[in-house]
Amino acid sequence: MRWQQRLNAFLKRLRQILQDEDLHYRFLALFLAIILWFFAGGHGRLLTNERAVTLQPEVIGLPADYALLGQPGPVRIVIRGTNTAISRVEETARAVVDLSSAIEGEGTYAVEVSLPKGAELVSVTPRWVNITTERMLANDYAVYVGLLGLPTDYSVENYTVEPETVTVRGPRSRIERVATAAAYVNLGSQTQFLEGSFPVRAVDAAGRDIDGVTVEPEYVFVTVKLAEQRTKRTLPVVPRFNGELADGLAIAEVRLIPDSVTVSIPVHFVNQIQVVETQLINLTGLTAGEYNMNMGLNLPGGVQVEGSGTVQIILVIRAAVPESEPEPEPELDPEPDMDQPLLPVPPESEQPNPDELEQQEPLLPIEPPNSK
Repeated sequence: MRWQQRLNAFLKRLRQILQDEDLHYRFLALFLAIILWFFAGGHGRLLTNERAVTLQPEVIGLPADYALLGQPGPVRIVIRGTNTAISRVEETARAVVDLSSAIEGEGTYAVEVSLPKGAELVSVTPRWVNITTERMLANDYAVYVGLLGLPTDYSVENYTVEPETVTVRGPRSRIERVATAAAYVNLGSQTQFLEGSFPVRAVDAAGRDIDGVTVEPEYVFVTVKLAEQRTKRTLPVVPRFNGELADGLAIAEVRLIPDSVTVSIPVHFVNQIQVVETQLINLTGLTAGEYNMNMGLNLPGGVQVEGSGTVQIILVIRAAVPESEPEPEPELDPEPDMDQPLLPVPPESEQPNPDELEQQEPLLPIEPPNSK
């Protein structure tokens, strides 16, 4: 039959090929052809591998008058390639989000991934990301100076700031929260005068710092002059004496004009001063007489007096009056001894009245009785 004839012809030809001395070269050529096909048309997938890599997207193309609120989250990419290509991915792969066409508010933007040669991108998760942008605003604010460590008994006499205003730039939502620009000055141990450059912060109404904004200039020059808190009181003036008068002399009178003065006293010292003393008045060598002198006041540190700070003193010295001896006290009858019995006191005899005696008749002698 015809098909048998064809089969016999095929087997005969196969035996001729197997008996060919160049058969092994032909098999080698076939194997090489398969390898070439694998790399040329099969993309080398028999020797490839897949790996998942996490990348942080980079934002590009953002307009200068826009601000980015937050950063997009990381994306997960799956790549395929040779081990050599995959090993280079983490160093050279790049995920970007192009915001050149961004509008204010929240928008959805595509994530673009660039890979090194020899690596194939299989998937990107997520492929799209949500990003919020806002317009940049700039406002001017007066600089508020906050003093830290101010002693309780001191107050600010005056201060200066150079420059007096600064410009704060930032996204719309953050600029709307800015209440003022503040420069905080730590006085430390200073109680009189302080100057220097201090950083400026943008703060809200509660005094909290606002992040995400810039301040121009960043530093201001501040000078602060402090003054001690004081109070006024009217205190009596008291003379102070030094030395001694000669024997037989004494101070008869001291008058001060005025006898009180008004002083300015630091508040922390007010309860420690009750009087104002004069400078020392030397009594040595003074004789009897009246002396008129002007004396200054002996003021403690920090106390200031209104007026000239002197008082007129009129001093009168006279001879001392000798002291009289005290009269002896009368002797009192001793108290009766309660242990002894009390004796009756005889009544006093009544003395006759001289007038009555003159009116009485003369007494007659008494005759003796007649003897019988």
